[in-house]
Amino acid sequence: MNLCNLWKKLVPFYLLSDALLDGNFHLTLGGEPGAFKVWSGDSTNSTLLLAITNGNPHFFAAMDAETQVWLEVLKPGPCEITYGFTGEGSAEGISFTDTINITAYGVSLGISNTNLTLLETNVLTVTVFPNSLSASNYVFEISRTNTPLNWYQWHQGEDNVFTNTARTAGHFKVRASVYVNGEKSYSDVEDFEAQFPSWNALTNDIPLMAMFDAMWASTLAATTPTGRREEGCYITLNTTNGEYGKTAHTPGYVVDINSVINIRLVGI
Repeated sequence: MNLCNLWKKLVPFYLLSDALLDGNFHLTLGGEPGAFKVWSGDSTNSTLLLAITNGNPHFFAAMDAETQVWLEVLKPGPCEITYGFTGEGSAEGISFTDTINITAYGVSLGISNTNLTLLETNVLTVTVFPNSLSASNYVFEISRTNTPLNWYQWHQGEDNVFTNTARTAGHFKVRASVYVNGEKSYSDVEDFEAQFPSWNALTNDIPLMAMFDAMWASTLAATTPTGRREEGCYITLNTTNGEYGKTAHTPGYVVDINSVINIRLVGI
């Protein structure tokens, strides 16, 4: 049995038995000390039944036909839960055991830059732990931050690292899936934001400022003691070559010097 990304969470298990003989039932937990615990209820406020220390079994004074316990995963790795019966009295010499082997593992997604600007690079890295597990077929998915989330495949391959250049602004959620020991598992969902270029980036672009200097000169030339007008446009960014530009600029109507000016931009 595989358990993925269940740190600090409790997983229910059912212990079933049809034995009507005299005796006791016992439960043992094996693995790395401190990695797993077994609780009587669905929270750590319940009774701690087992922790991996010296392998001493927990004995149930009585056993129903179905008993539920909860396994807490504290650290990735293997463990085994063994459930058994030892007969007493008329059932002396009768015993049985059943063992569940469990591998708890994690799939994490790391993002090098959770707040970046268009055309900056982001590196997404999937880590599977423990690293002794076999992992393949990494799929990176992306969604706009909305509800419900609509996931789109962003990249797929056998490399756990995906390098991407931000070409669309907005708030996004990302996740990754990977096959671990032949079983598909997902990372937790992570967030990042891609922002438009800053004002300083725009004003430091010489060709772009030359365009706006020309528009400003045109605006000044159209200004008279009694009338004025303004011009406007949208700034564009070619996310292929990184060049700034602008849409066709729109001159406004000449109005009285004291009038409010309204301008409607076109081109987008």
